[in-house]
Amino acid sequence: QGHIVALEALLRWQHPARGLLSPDQFLALAEETGLILPINDWVLASACQQLAEWHTQGFDHLAVSVNLTGHQLQDPHFPQQVSELLERHNLCGESLRLEVSESMVMEDLEIALNVMNDLRSLGVQVCIDDFGTGYSSLSYLRRIPATHLKLDKSFIQNLENDPKIQAIVDAIMTIAHKLEIDLVAEGVETQEQWNNLLAKQCDEVQGFLFSHPLPVSELEERILSLHQRRS
Repeated sequence: QGHIVALEALLRWQHPARGLLSPDQFLALAEETGLILPINDWVLASACQQLAEWHTQGFDHLAVSVNLTGHQLQDPHFPQQVSELLERHNLCGESLRLEVSESMVMEDLEIALNVMNDLRSLGVQVCIDDFGTGYSSLSYLRRIPATHLKLDKSFIQNLENDPKIQAIVDAIMTIAHKLEIDLVAEGVETQEQWNNLLAKQCDEVQGFLFSHPLPVSELEERILSLHQRRS
């Protein structure tokens, strides 16, 4: 019923004593110490390098999605950094999707808009993450050069049983499509949720129904298996 269009790069720390740590266990400390800046650079560069490797293996239809931090979105020089990475790895801008939260955009709207517009001029996709949970006005949506809205998983979890949630999702989907923005539903865990979203003509979905986070080696096996099945 569908195919892989993008993969989201997720950050984990394999600690020698504490095991696998999620971002909420170490990013706050990285912010305090200033290590967040080189971590940001490493994550984006690593994602682009991995994507380039997949493209050379024949999976050139794939895009990679990377979550940005407020530092990057408020840095006027960030689009130049992205441009250099794309050129270094021979990637087109459309193969990179950068995710930002509503709250990050609203920290300094004008700077954020300039950065996002510069990114769009490179062809890079811009996704508003966790849409519907922030406090931004819908009036700003017409100014934000987003290619995708990612509907927060809290909406999806209650989609089948709450008519009000269904109405909200329908409304957001209508607004997105009228603005020519693709809607991505995150947190899809059941076939029923997926069927509901397919019926509503949701553009993209992601969640544990399709895969839990995987290391690169296992992910490549999954991609190859799905590719062989489709061909």
